Amino acid sequence: MAFDLSQYELVEDRIRAFWEKFPEGRLLTKVDCVTRADGRVEWRCWSELYVDKDDPRPTTTGFAMEIEGTTPVNRYSAAENCETSSLGRCLANFLFAAKGKRASESEMKKVKRMTEEEKTPKVYEDAKSFFDALELADTIETLETVRNKITENRGKISPQDLDSLRNLFDARKAMIAITV
Repeated sequence: MAFDLSQYELVEDRIRAFWEKFPEGRLLTKVDCVTRADGRVEWRCWSELYVDKDDPRPTTTGFAMEIEGTTPVNRYSAAENCETSSLGRCLANFLFAAKGKRASESEMKKVKRMTEEEKTPKVYEDAKSFFDALELADTIETLETVRNKITENRGKISPQDLDSLRNLFDARKAMIAITV
């Protein structure tokens, strides 16, 4: 997978563009966490964008999930990273992404890292790459492709991670269906 990271926007640039265009709007986030069966903490964030602060319903939404310790950033800032990804997706679902560039620069860095990891065959000691791929999927077709890869590798993934992957798959599918 070849792509140029310079062609993707930073989430902070999307946020700045939103406030410039909609100074009377609002961005809301809700962050929560759960301790997974394997002991890792999973952060989830839901973001809502309102063109006007008095709108009763959000114009668009965004969802993200991060697991503490899965990346250097997530060792210390998983909640913050999750919120940023969620806001970036929310803004991209509205007007703030270049055509064909829905993902933010930080999300594409994850894709690049995962692609480089795929070049080296390994036994999946954890399901990190699958969680990341589900998080980045923005179409039902992409979700199905990731689910097929999970199915092919299910013998190498812990039962707890398989359950969490199923839950994330269902949540992402519902989110994509809402935004279509």
